[in-house]
Amino acid sequence: MIITIGDTINKSITLLVLSILSGCSGPIDDDYNEFGEYFFSMDCSWISHEDELSTWWCEADVSTTMITGYLFLELVDKDTLAFCGEDLILNTGYSLHDDLVVGMTQNKYSCIFSREINLGNEFDWIWYDEERRLSLIWRPEGEDEKHLSLFIDYDQISELVNGDVFYKED
Repeated sequence: MIITIGDTINKSITLLVLSILSGCSGPIDDDYNEFGEYFFSMDCSWISHEDELSTWWCEADVSTTMITGYLFLELVDKDTLAFCGEDLILNTGYSLHDDLVVGMTQNKYSCIFSREINLGNEFDWIWYDEERRLSLIWRPEGEDEKHLSLFIDYDQISELVNGDVFYKED
C-alpha cells in the first residue's frame, strides 16, 4: 500500500473538521455567557390565574458563597416579586438587605415582597418576559455589582421545569 502526501492531508483535514464539530456542543448555550458563570438550578412552575395573568415560582435548597438556605421566588404579578425562604444567609455585600433576610428567615419561612419602583438603587429586580429571565442586582457600596440571572424553561402550566441561575460581578 502506498500512502501519498495528499491522502495524509485529506485525513488530517477530516480529523480536524470532526474534532471542531464535536467540540461545538456543551451543556450550557453560549448565549448565557454574558450572564456569567452557572451558579445553581431551581425547580420552577408556571401558574395561570383566573385573570389570565401568568406568573411563576421557583424553589431550591441553595449552598453558594452568596446565598445559603431554602430559597423561594415568585413573580406575584408583573410588578411584585416575593423573595422568600427559610434559614437564608445572604452575602451580597449590602448589609441592610443581608441582615434583613437573615433576621426574617431564621428558623422560619418568611417573605419580603418587593415592588420595583426606582431602578438604580442598592437592590433591583427586573423581569424580562420574552426571555423568561429574572435579573437580581445588588449594588454594595465600594464593591462590584452582583448579578443573578434566573432563566426559566417553559412547559405546560403547573408542570415542574428547570430554572438555571447564573452569577457575575461588574
